[in-house]
Formats: sequence, C-alpha cells, structure tokens
Amino acid sequence: MFAPESNWTYELGLRYAASGWLRRFTVTFDYGKRIMYLEPNANAAEPDRYDRSGLFLLRRGPAIEVAAVAATSPAERAGVLAKDLVRAIDGVAVARHPVAEWRRRLRDSPPGTKVTLTVERGGKRQKIVLTLAELVP
Repeated sequence: MFAPESNWTYELGLRYAASGWLRRFTVTFDYGKRIMYLEPNANAAEPDRYDRSGLFLLRRGPAIEVAAVAATSPAERAGVLAKDLVRAIDGVAVARHPVAEWRRRLRDSPPGTKVTLTVERGGKRQKIVLTLAELVP
C-alpha cells in the first residue's frame, strides 16, 4: 500500500514509478482514500536491469546532454563529464533515435561492449570510448 502522506513519500513513489518499478505490480487506486494498492504480478520476480555506462542522459535538441555521471562507473573512468553533449554513439547521430532507445542500448548491451561517444565540451568535439560493465550486482 502506498499513501501520499507527505511530499517526500509522494516524490519517492513517483521516482520508483518512473524507473519501471511498477511493472512488477497490478496497481489499484482508491481515489477517495488516496491510497494506491500494489499486488505482485507475473513480472514481480524479474531482476532489475540497470544502465551499464553510468550515464544519466537527457535530450537537448539534436544532442543528448549528460545530466550526471555515476561515480566509479565506466563513463567516469573514460572521462565523460556532466554537461557534455553527446552528438553521436558509435558513429550514429543521436538525433536519429529517441533518447530512450540509446538508454536501452546502454542498459541491454552486454558487459564488455565498447561504446564510442562523440561528445562536445567547451565547443570542441572529442571521441571517448567506454566499456560497459555491471554496476549493480
């Protein structure tokens, strides 16, 4: 059961929902009582899949902005910085696909996969190669 008793609880619930956590449950809302019921479904036992690059990416026009880089991640080790603009991944302009597709690729490609990012930093472009790895055991 989830009840939005405070803004913190409500925001936490929204974060979990946005991360795909709710796909594990059949959700029922009692709007009158402001309660959300969660009942485990067939997806409940599936393991979570996490990004293997350590990048948090946001669409910025024809580019993808690096909003954050996880500490000790492949992206950090390769030298990617927050606010870098990714222009291409493995030579393909990021504007050609939705950002969700690029996120899916960084999540679903096997550990050990090398990914070449063309990033713009301070008006200059450079290529950065990172090697995907399991970040969450």
